[in-house]
Amino acid sequence: MSAPRIVSVRTVDHGVVDLPEPSWCVKAHRDDVYRADIHHQGVECAAKVDVPGTGRVPFLTAFLS
Repeated sequence: MSAPRIVSVRTVDHGVVDLPEPSWCVKAHRDDVYRADIHHQGVECAAKVDVPGTGRVPFLTAFLS
């Protein structure tokens, strides 16, 4: 088992905060945010339905956060 990745985020209310970075997180973390606003975000995925005459239509887009 490998050690978790650690990301450092500079916050306006708590200085630099170090936190573990999950492997599914794909977004860069912004600096100069409040600590409560730090979040991880996964890949955006959409459910799809086959519509006759149109093909596959994406809907209900979501991502893990």
